[in-house]
Amino acid sequence: RCHALVTAWMERPAGVEEWFQRLPQLLSVQGWEIASDRHGHGTSGTHEAAGTLSHCLCPWGGRLIKITLDGIAIKDPPQDSSHVLVRPEVRAQFLKDHPEYSAAGYGVFGFELLNHVAPGHAVVKTWALWSLFRLCTVLFGQLSSGHGEEGSARQRLVRDFPRHGDATYTHSQDFGEIRDVLVICRPTMLDAFDVQVIFSVQEDKFAHWAVPQFAKLMESARKSTEWFLNRPGVNQLRQLDEDFYTILAIQSWQRGPPFLPARTGDGVVAPTVTIDAGEKLGLTSWSRFHPPGEKFLFSQYLEQFLEYLLGEQIDVFSSLDGRQLVPYQAAVLRQKWSRIRMVFSDAFSLQKTAYRRANGGTTAPNVHEDVKPRFLPHGSTRGNDISSAVESCVSQEAPQHKVVVRRTFLEVETDDEEIDFDCSERHGRRYRTVNSLCTDRSGPE
Repeated sequence: RCHALVTAWMERPAGVEEWFQRLPQLLSVQGWEIASDRHGHGTSGTHEAAGTLSHCLCPWGGRLIKITLDGIAIKDPPQDSSHVLVRPEVRAQFLKDHPEYSAAGYGVFGFELLNHVAPGHAVVKTWALWSLFRLCTVLFGQLSSGHGEEGSARQRLVRDFPRHGDATYTHSQDFGEIRDVLVICRPTMLDAFDVQVIFSVQEDKFAHWAVPQFAKLMESARKSTEWFLNRPGVNQLRQLDEDFYTILAIQSWQRGPPFLPARTGDGVVAPTVTIDAGEKLGLTSWSRFHPPGEKFLFSQYLEQFLEYLLGEQIDVFSSLDGRQLVPYQAAVLRQKWSRIRMVFSDAFSLQKTAYRRANGGTTAPNVHEDVKPRFLPHGSTRGNDISSAVESCVSQEAPQHKVVVRRTFLEVETDDEEIDFDCSERHGRRYRTVNSLCTDRSGPE
């Protein structure tokens, strides 16, 4: 087959950025053959909904179909346009809590959660495809392919990519005719989005015989997309998505990494600091945390701290919606954090005592909750950059203004100026006031 060009390119994309690396012209008209282009005015004199259907050979086999829908209206859109799509794990939780929506066909890509990998990244069990894709299977795929298959699929949500304000979603599965799907929602005007749906089919020959059906396909695509983005309960779903995680940050650790409750007798380093005040909690012995890598990551430290403290593993994430958090921040499920935050607060106050005793002085690490997430640049952890062709369509992020957190009734360390805890509005959304956990029982200054 002509698409078998380079062995490395035949592997399917593992994530959103790989789609653009494989196909720099993904959002361009170049490299695509247009099969249907709907613009102009309808017979009633009203403006006809714009959209195009195009196709090209798929680098990893088969053919890619791209459906572009302009000006999809959103009722009560989220203040942050990148939140128009919702994380897969949130959708799974919502459908679990509200089975009435699932019974009504609410679960597009009908699924249940199998493995929560990271915020915005999950493996799900699927047993139904979007009605749009069932129609596309008939038009572009093998008629013998089954439509009722079920199995596991990997879904990812990436926000603010490829352009600031975008929401990009991928669905990848190893069964059925349609196996790879990419959805991009881009804000264009007040309460409207341009939506691009790109998917692969196994057949590498385009179904020219189906051209007369494309008008109906585009009409069906628009209706199903409008329904999906405005479906019943979607505002409640987006609110759940908004509050699903809490972002934590650590500061004031310039004099070395923070400490962990020491464990002896199991190969762990012997304690270096003893705190008599920790006897009540069984936390008298402390050892300094040694990062497993070259750099300190708060997510690694916090996960190990909680495991030592609680005797169970609490998932702590270093990324959020496909973007790597800065090293001093971490994400935790809000429901789990609410359950353990006071236990952590009591234990971490002892860690601060151990840190001061080991290093001298009054400075010690402090943990803040509900801070604004800060990210490393896209692709910075992969060791390579997205091609210049893709970068040309990616706008630079809006600058993040520095906001100084003033003292409150809770303790906030003021001798540390290298971290900016921003509680300003972001795209119209106001984050909760940045709180410093009250982890110093000596009281506020």
